[in-house]
Amino acid sequence: MKQCTSEHVPFTDYKAAIRDAFSVDETFQDELKPSWNVAPMQGIPFVSEQLREGELVRRLEMARWGLVPVWSKDPKVGARMINARSETVTEKPSFRTAAAKRRALIPANGYYEWQKKRGRDEDPALPPRRG
Repeated sequence: MKQCTSEHVPFTDYKAAIRDAFSVDETFQDELKPSWNVAPMQGIPFVSEQLREGELVRRLEMARWGLVPVWSKDPKVGARMINARSETVTEKPSFRTAAAKRRALIPANGYYEWQKKRGRDEDPALPPRRG
């Protein structure tokens, strides 16, 4: 089973679209720039929920794509920990605590897999749609 190693994040009037679609209460001030190839450890926007004074607040924030487990002393390990299978995410030591307590929405309009041809990476290919 192939797993997503890159994603396409659209940024055309991005903040307004995300704010409206997901009832976001707060956003960051930085400008977003278009990117068709967001790789591990690069900054990505995400939507989170926080309980504040008894009210649920949705925020649009930025983070690096990857997971640095609490037991790791090297943040670079996050570049290798980018995919978790839905069937085992709650069982694997590296992901189970984060899966139970730290979830977020990562808006994207597509994802793809780089294809190996003749021993090197070439153009990405979108996975076939199911259904």
